[in-house]
Amino acid sequence: MTAAAHVKTLLKRFLPRPISKGLARVYNKFKPLSINQPVTVYRNDDRASTVIGINNYYSWILAGVPVKVKVRVDFYDPAGKRVLRHTVTLGEFASAGVDVRKVFAANNISSEYGIFSVGIYPNASWRDEFRHMGNFTGVYFALFQYNDGSVGVVHPNSRLGDEQVEKRTWYSLQLIHTKGLNEVNLYHMHPADVTMDQTFILYCPKTNREFGRASIAMTPRSAHRIHFDLTNARDLPEFLQLRSTEMSPNNAKALLERVFASGNSSISHS
Repeated sequence: MTAAAHVKTLLKRFLPRPISKGLARVYNKFKPLSINQPVTVYRNDDRASTVIGINNYYSWILAGVPVKVKVRVDFYDPAGKRVLRHTVTLGEFASAGVDVRKVFAANNISSEYGIFSVGIYPNASWRDEFRHMGNFTGVYFALFQYNDGSVGVVHPNSRLGDEQVEKRTWYSLQLIHTKGLNEVNLYHMHPADVTMDQTFILYCPKTNREFGRASIAMTPRSAHRIHFDLTNARDLPEFLQLRSTEMSPNNAKALLERVFASGNSSISHS
């Protein structure tokens, strides 16, 4: 039981019911909203950069309630250390783009990849309309722009949290077409507050033959780049698939990048 829950229990036990109910109404009106912080991976290297599309999504949920928001974007380096907190204020129905390369340059940050979280906080959080909405999870999109002209767009598929590891093998449902394929790169995130080891295997779904295997040790809020070089691979099947020895906490699946002999790239959820 948390300290706040313990205090509430004592107040209910020793105060007259009308007083305890009145205090509960005041508490519920001013307690912090339950706001999740969804996460995904940013890129800021010599091949690709990232723009984060953010919006005042409360305006769409409660269109009749005038509300401004503060958007808090926390960036972490590959080791899980927070390197920057970037804040943007948005008006009603407003949206904006956060250019990671420009923001990092302005703040003298050097990090080629890592995870970032987005928290969206309304300025009228005391209003009853927000109190009755439950947990809030803002939705945004990350646009990857490659120097070769390729682009990729992903949405967050995980959040910061402390969920435990599921002890079972994870299988990607995505088939990786190998025609003209030189590399497969995984950008894996670990937003959970637990430490774990994970092994990724690139294999043929028909024969189960392995074409790559890599193990990583993940610490809280860390990110990892896993490289599979296929340029000299022999007898590549038409399709490859990905699996891992553990299920990532909080649905934190890796971003899957394909690099082709043509120089073009693509990236998506794995």
